[in-house]
Amino acid sequence: MAPLRLYVLAVVLVHTLGHFAYMGLWRHLAAPDFDVNDFKAYYTAGLAVRLGEAGQYLYSDPQQLNLGLLPSQPWVDFATSHGVPHPSAYIYPPFFAVVMAPLTLLPYHSANLAWFWLNTALLAASIGLLVRIARSLSRSQEEGPLSLLAVCVVFVCLNFFPTIRAMQCGQAGFVLLFLTTAALALCLAPAGAPGGPRGRSALAGACLALAAAIKLTPIILIAWLAWAGRRRVAAWGLGWLAAFGAIGLAVAGWSNHLTYATGFMPSLARGAATYANQSINGFLNRLLTDRSVAVFDFAEEPALVWWGTRLAAAALLACAFWLTRRSAGPEAQPGRALALGYGLMVLSTLMVAPISWEHHYVMALLPLAILIGCQADGGSLRALALLALAYIAMAMDIFELVRKQMPIGSRYALSYVLCGGALLWLLTARALRDRRHA
Repeated sequence: MAPLRLYVLAVVLVHTLGHFAYMGLWRHLAAPDFDVNDFKAYYTAGLAVRLGEAGQYLYSDPQQLNLGLLPSQPWVDFATSHGVPHPSAYIYPPFFAVVMAPLTLLPYHSANLAWFWLNTALLAASIGLLVRIARSLSRSQEEGPLSLLAVCVVFVCLNFFPTIRAMQCGQAGFVLLFLTTAALALCLAPAGAPGGPRGRSALAGACLALAAAIKLTPIILIAWLAWAGRRRVAAWGLGWLAAFGAIGLAVAGWSNHLTYATGFMPSLARGAATYANQSINGFLNRLLTDRSVAVFDFAEEPALVWWGTRLAAAALLACAFWLTRRSAGPEAQPGRALALGYGLMVLSTLMVAPISWEHHYVMALLPLAILIGCQADGGSLRALALLALAYIAMAMDIFELVRKQMPIGSRYALSYVLCGGALLWLLTARALRDRRHA
């Protein structure tokens, strides 16, 4: 490697790591409101499970669901009495509360700090897996931390606004990123890799099942793997998911599952008009209603938004499944087709979910790394420019600028993250098409 190129890559890598260490880690640790993030809902739910009081305190009243207000309900007093500042409603499946229960053995502030460092470790592990996946899809022989591909992936991951925002929010996004990335890495592993095909399939299925038990949308990835011919992984995924469901039922009880299915899922399915919602539903709510973009509420949808959301979701998923159908003939690099299809499905789940907050787009790092790997050795300048544009649209934090300074069309322009995701979706679909016709 030329000395000047090595110098530039070293500067970029050191600057990226330093910038993230300050913006993503230190500023959040030192912030006065460090303890007031989404972890407080996880802690309250886990505490209710551990103390055997899930029947009373696991869920709020789903009919009064509003993430921005603190209602007068029993679970609020329960949370504050155990040191949780300004608690918020738990809206995840009961199983996640079961998983979080052991962490509540620590006092709230210590548990929040432990969760922060766990997220940091999972992000680092995910980046390592993303570099590995990108290298496996590239024909480049460069290795080491200062290879162009490795520095590019690290730069993209750590300068991404959803990454910074997810760290600040303390959500489960890094858990989901790690699990879905690990599942793909296991599926792409060569035949002679440790663990054997059956062991890797079981572990990949477990990763996806755990992700789906925490947040339902990864179920689509399990279904897609069956469609893509990875039926063993899909079967393991369904088996593990059934086991996790049984554990959730045994520990959290049937009534909480019923409350989640009949109360919270319909409420969450209405989506929200808030600027943070970067799904198709969020765009339609901002386009077709006059609801505030600054309030995190889940109001009733007009029929046009209801039908538009569901028809668009069905069309996008159907198109994604059709585009990722297996080729009739043998492929020179079947791993690329699998990775591109997987990345396309990850993007599809972000776009069709009724609620995809801007920090949920940390999951877009997976398809970004996949395309970087595929484009590393022969991408056209036009394709690379469009990939850069898609990344920049998702990587910026200009919500306040758009809301307050854009005189006309700001409600629609707030969907710029969704637009970046849509462009990345099209680029991934095109890469799949080019492989099919190569």
